[in-house]
Amino acid sequence: MKFLVLGDSHVRHMPSNFTTSLYSLIIKSISVLKFKDYYDKKLSLFHLLFTSEIQFLLSQVDGVLLLLGPNSIRIFRASTIISQIEEIIFFLRQVYPQFNPPQRIIIPLCFPCLKTTRKFRTKIALRSNIQFYNNRLYQLSYQMNFNIINFRIRTYQLASDNMHIHHHYYFRIFNIMINYLNNVSNILSSISSISNEFSDQTK
Repeated sequence: MKFLVLGDSHVRHMPSNFTTSLYSLIIKSISVLKFKDYYDKKLSLFHLLFTSEIQFLLSQVDGVLLLLGPNSIRIFRASTIISQIEEIIFFLRQVYPQFNPPQRIIIPLCFPCLKTTRKFRTKIALRSNIQFYNNRLYQLSYQMNFNIINFRIRTYQLASDNMHIHHHYYFRIFNIMINYLNNVSNILSSISSISNEFSDQTK
C-alpha cells in the first residue's frame, strides 16, 4: 500500500517519505494551502491536482490524505468549503478510480483556530464556522463514502499565533496519522484477502 499526504504547514516537519511494514507514505507540504484559492493557484489544492507533479504522485498511490483546513476556514464559510471538498473528491474519483472504494480518501476534522480575519472578526464567529464545518464534513463523509480522521487538537495546544500547532505537539499529529493508517491498511489487507479467497472459490 502507498499513501500520499497533501498538507499545509502542519506537515512540514514530517519526513517527505516514510515506510512501515504495511505501507509507505509520500508527504508533501505546501504552506498556506487551501482547498481552493481563487487568487493564487499555487496555494489551491484543486488547481494543484492538475499539475504534472501531483498527477504523477496520485497515479502511483492507493490512497490520499488531504491534511488541510485552517487556512480555508478563516476565509470561507463552512458551506463553501464543503462544496469545494465535494468537487475535489468527485474529480479525484473520476480521474483516479483507485480512490473509489472506502478508506482511500481521508480528510481530517479542522484543527481549532483563534486567529480572526475580516471575514470572521471574532473568535466566537470563527469557532462557530469550524464547528459547522466539522459537522458538515461528517455528513459529507457518509454521503460520499470517504474517511474522517480526528487529531483531537485542543485550543491550548496552539502556538502563540493562535493558528498553528505548538511545536511540542508536532509528534501528536504524526503519531495519530501513522496509527490511523496502520488500521486502514489492516482493513484494506483483510478486504483484499477475502476478495481473493472468494475469487479463487468461484473459479
